[in-house]
Amino acid sequence: MKRIWLCVFCLLLFLPSTVSYAQGKAWMQSQDKDDFYRIIAGNLTRSENPDGSYCVMGNEETQKTFGWNNIEIAVKKPFIQDIINSILHYRDYRDIQNVIEECQRYYFFVVCSGNYKLNPSEHFTNEGVYQEANARNIYMMFKVPDAGLGCETGDFTYSLDTVKIDHDVAKVFITRSAKTIGNNSANEGNDCGVVIEEAVREGYLLEKTEGQWKIANILFDNADYLEGDTQRIFNDENQTVNLFRMFEDAEDASIWTERFSFEKCQRKDYCPYGNFMSYIIGDIETPAFNYDKLINERDNTDATLDS
Repeated sequence: MKRIWLCVFCLLLFLPSTVSYAQGKAWMQSQDKDDFYRIIAGNLTRSENPDGSYCVMGNEETQKTFGWNNIEIAVKKPFIQDIINSILHYRDYRDIQNVIEECQRYYFFVVCSGNYKLNPSEHFTNEGVYQEANARNIYMMFKVPDAGLGCETGDFTYSLDTVKIDHDVAKVFITRSAKTIGNNSANEGNDCGVVIEEAVREGYLLEKTEGQWKIANILFDNADYLEGDTQRIFNDENQTVNLFRMFEDAEDASIWTERFSFEKCQRKDYCPYGNFMSYIIGDIETPAFNYDKLINERDNTDATLDS
């Protein structure tokens, strides 16, 4: 028994060098990859970088290419909406855009660099959405592992589809796409990089507290989990409600806060796999990731939160 624990300790001690070696060689078979990432997922804060982030996967070149200040994000804005908000809500509109872009930067950085960097709690109004936003970044890091490995650059864009501001409350909807460009050895058949996501939508509820705009909730894209027309609020066939669409169509700001706060509307309410925090073992500051749950979701189309 002592010999077994000694072997496990040695493996964890030398894991960073193991990561560099494995990612510098010809890539592994699918089963080997799963075993490899399962080990990495066991402790995400093993190797701390000087900036306070943690090296989880990738290599030095990846971390440099997709460093915090090297990620360029293109933002598209509907012309009329942009003009109206700039005139009527100039300062609030500017601050809200900054909050949304900062959230996207954390997301792109984590997924593409392979470094885990916490989006700080002061950017959110409550602990629940703070945890959920960071757990989503970890989830995507492992769903599209080593997305930046061997790549020279990335194409990161999102559009501000909707920005509605009502005093100290705002509703924002975005459509986001992301891909890395280059010869990625970690993902078979992707010699031109990796498509991380394409036209994924998200809804944000923001509240202004003590003069600062903060994220109060995020409604994640639910198109993959809906049966029927994703543009309809009510599905007559199976009597389900499209909460994402309902939030998007809601005009009254009181409904935004009463019906779509984090306490009232979480991913588990519209996704069979539950909240992103259901993949996290331990706390979000020093997490491990439940890679087996992700594999089950990937390989079992009937998987649910409890399976």
